[in-house]
Amino acid sequence: MKKPVKYDLKILIKNNQPILNVQVYDRARQKTALWTSEEFEGRLLRMRERYNDFQNDPGNYKEVHASQDPFFDLNVFMIGTTKFSLKYLSLNTPKDLIAPILDEKDVVQGELHVSIDPVHPTDLEATPSPPVANSDELLHKPLHFIIRIKCIKDLRAKLSKNTYVRYKFYTEDFVSTTFITSRNPVYNFNRKYSIKTLTDDLIAYLEDSELVFEVYGEIADSYDKPATPASPTSHMGSSLPSSPSSSTLTRHSRTFTPTSPTAASSSSLDEDSVKENMALLKENQELKRRLGEANLTSLHKMVEAVADPLSKSEQDNKDVNLHHFNKLDVYVHEAEKLPKKDLFSKCEPYCKVTIGDFKKKTLVQKNTNNPVWNSKLSFKLLGTLDESDHVQFKILDYDRVKKSESIAEVKVSYAEMLNLFRNDTAGWFTLTGKKVKDKGARIRLGFNFSV
Repeated sequence: MKKPVKYDLKILIKNNQPILNVQVYDRARQKTALWTSEEFEGRLLRMRERYNDFQNDPGNYKEVHASQDPFFDLNVFMIGTTKFSLKYLSLNTPKDLIAPILDEKDVVQGELHVSIDPVHPTDLEATPSPPVANSDELLHKPLHFIIRIKCIKDLRAKLSKNTYVRYKFYTEDFVSTTFITSRNPVYNFNRKYSIKTLTDDLIAYLEDSELVFEVYGEIADSYDKPATPASPTSHMGSSLPSSPSSSTLTRHSRTFTPTSPTAASSSSLDEDSVKENMALLKENQELKRRLGEANLTSLHKMVEAVADPLSKSEQDNKDVNLHHFNKLDVYVHEAEKLPKKDLFSKCEPYCKVTIGDFKKKTLVQKNTNNPVWNSKLSFKLLGTLDESDHVQFKILDYDRVKKSESIAEVKVSYAEMLNLFRNDTAGWFTLTGKKVKDKGARIRLGFNFSV
């Protein structure tokens, strides 16, 4: 695993009050972004989870798409969607599609060129089996086809010229193209599918469903500006201030570049780190006066924890019992295979978390049965708690007119939450409910207990 990304402490002075932030510099893309300490804390759990997966099984480790990678900051938004009827595939018939990309207000943002082509099972140049008149003729037979995402033309999204396309076929995970930087991006994406036996459920899916191609773009500010060379004092777009009274202070840089599963981590300081650290020492006294030593040390530990495993003292803190904690941070990451409104409509889900009399909820995700929230909800733990007590997670389908409808839920005990917390990982939980028909419906959650 190698992540060409650098993190810096950045202290912003607002209304004479210091605000701690983490600034991230993507070396490969020469892009910077600023995270709050809370956002960094939320990403930290996912970073550790990814790195632990790499350490435990490097041979089978798979990198996620850049837009889902917690190590990087990609300010991605959905430009729009295009729908492709799978009915042609149920008849083993090739189909090219040039369709408008519609945003949430049904405004055209460009044209997406895609196709689905039946192919020979072993030779792509050979003639595939012929089309059929009725989909029942394919029952219990194999089906081989390629989904091609060719290009986008006349992209009108002014906010971005760096885009990718993704889709989800049947029960498989989302598949994405790479990022292409152009107003007329050419993806040349091809993915072959081989279904050994078409079942009744699969044929029904092909006859009644649409393949939704989602087009995403990244805020293009960093691409419209000339990149500056990376250095300890200038790579973030501004030089190190001459005194702690300046409006912005940058402190303590680390690069996360683990290269082998045998090493717990690999951190390297920049070339001029010695000079920079000498400057930090001279300014340390004034810095402590402004911030307080405890806050600065705390955030330093947060940054270092990305590359370094848990220290002994940190690990000891995780071995204490539930009654030692009075704060719980709940990370609602994502859900999969939520129930549909009907055959043609997806839901607009949000998650409501209930702890005792306190309730908090995530933002609404539009038109999806596989929402990604990546939300952090913080609660104070009051009274005497037992590990058999639980927290309720309820997923509701947002309705602008009527009352939002509950579509799935799960209860998670404190014992389960503590187990995930002690192992620095997130976990999947099976969702239940009257509307849940797919046994694969689930939600991914993470937890952080603190004092």
